[in-house]
Amino acid sequence: MSSHSVCSWIVKPAQGSPPAAIASKWYEASKIEEIGANEAKGSRTDKITSAPGTLCVTTRAGKNGETMIGMCPK
Repeated sequence: MSSHSVCSWIVKPAQGSPPAAIASKWYEASKIEEIGANEAKGSRTDKITSAPGTLCVTTRAGKNGETMIGMCPK
């Protein structure tokens, strides 16, 4: 069996479809995207997308370094 026929079962997305529409698999790395930074307040919000879902992490600079985890704003 040639290596070409081994990989022939892979299904490619239709031409023109956005790659973001394909959901992450459990074995793929999470994607981290900065969606907001407020330098005046010293805070930063990151959007983390993984197979189970999406959440946002907001970190505030300061002595305590407060971190909040929750749903992303629409």
